[in-house]
Amino acid sequence: MIYDSLDVSYGNMWGSQQGMTHPDPMSRAVAARRHAAGMDYAVLLSARGRPLALVEYWPRRMWRVYLFDDRSWRMQMIDLKPHSTGMLLAHRNTRWQFSTEQDHSSWKWDAQETTTVSADGQVEVRSEFAGPRGASTEPLHARTSDSSSVPVRRFPASVESFLCPVPEFGDWQVFVPFLAQQGHEPATTVVLSDVSVDEGAGPLRATGIEQLFSPGACDTPDGPAVIEPVDAGLLRITSGQLAVSDPGWVGETPRTVAVPPGEFPVTLSLLRTARGADVAAARVTFLDLPPREWEMVLRPDEDLGLLGEGQFYGVGVDTGTAAFMDATRTVSEDQLDEDLFIPLDSHFTVDLPGTEPEPNLIAFRAGRGDGAYPVWIGRTDDGQVGCVVVDFQLHSAEGGRVRSRSRAPTNWCRAYGAWPSIPSDAICCTPRTTRADRRSRCATWRQARRDRREPARLSASADRPDRRALHPAPGRAESGQGEPHQVDAAVRRDGSAPRAVTSRQWPVD
Repeated sequence: MIYDSLDVSYGNMWGSQQGMTHPDPMSRAVAARRHAAGMDYAVLLSARGRPLALVEYWPRRMWRVYLFDDRSWRMQMIDLKPHSTGMLLAHRNTRWQFSTEQDHSSWKWDAQETTTVSADGQVEVRSEFAGPRGASTEPLHARTSDSSSVPVRRFPASVESFLCPVPEFGDWQVFVPFLAQQGHEPATTVVLSDVSVDEGAGPLRATGIEQLFSPGACDTPDGPAVIEPVDAGLLRITSGQLAVSDPGWVGETPRTVAVPPGEFPVTLSLLRTARGADVAAARVTFLDLPPREWEMVLRPDEDLGLLGEGQFYGVGVDTGTAAFMDATRTVSEDQLDEDLFIPLDSHFTVDLPGTEPEPNLIAFRAGRGDGAYPVWIGRTDDGQVGCVVVDFQLHSAEGGRVRSRSRAPTNWCRAYGAWPSIPSDAICCTPRTTRADRRSRCATWRQARRDRREPARLSASADRPDRRALHPAPGRAESGQGEPHQVDAAVRRDGSAPRAVTSRQWPVD
């Protein structure tokens, strides 16, 4: 079929999503700002409602192109990186063959052919074939560790035939010739039409935060509920910096706010329903004055202009627990189980004291599980910090309507941008974090820290294939190493596809 026009739309990376369009769309304006900032995003080239090519932009000016066949199956993946000529080198081209739609959806290929090209034109073609029971689910580097069992062809070629221009933002004509590799025939002139979503209302806004701490009855989809504020103790600040963090990662991933030294009350908002009680929000109050305005707690490298509609930058939680503390406070790993996580199985909050006059730490359950949650500063009329609130998004108090939240965005559950096929912070139906969960995760962290490396975050979803192992990042050797560090995420309040990245440490080639 000859295509003389293509629709262009933008979104976050698809990850393991199998579909016809973006699982998390974004406006062209947001994608352009992300491109200028060197942040990742995806471009979909489609025709007649069918995807033809998914182009992903990666940090360090690398690109990845997924090509779809006539069945709208992803059948090919091309990785491009900068070349010394100033162009892009298609240094890795992977094709797959699948017998059935079920095999494709579970990524059980019959054959995989990977062509790699060096900067001087040395070509290697490696072919793999699945056994009679289908392709292994082991990581690619594990399956190919025995090179003698994999057919390999090597030969020199002209590197010019593997080069293409570096596109400016919006110059997606560069990738149109790639469509022919899956049998799609572009016309001599192809018109690109922007069909991306509108920018919308922008990032999440703080509305009804004060009502989260107003006691009384309310209605939720789970039935009648009661909001009950409870005292969690006094927080001692000595350095003038409040930190909000997962206590399992104290000192590594906090969000900080400049506040006066002193002792300040911490209040929890409990949401009691027929199914039990959960911590809906936590607040530390610095001034007994009503906030005039709310602002999101940001790090210096975070830009609200890079977020889509309803998204936010949030503090990451991997232990089902969050905490307020002084920024100088440290926690011994030996304390985590006995002094903090185990007591939280029977209490909503734990005060972990420090040696006088050292600051203490007040930890509390994080809603209904792991996730990324917004942190808000309530400022008074003269701009001072009146309070800091963590909203665990169990309900919304907008307009007096309270909404229970049954799905929590998981912080690293799918690290957006960490690997090409992983949706950022994919929505997972996350159960309440148990004592066994916390103890298991602590053991993982201790071992990882002994090894002096950052552990892979634990996913709360096991029902989707994890393709970090199957699809290494563009420009990386297929070694399964060099995994970047993702600790927080921008997520949507309504639970719909939270996928914007915040912080990342990319390995050096």
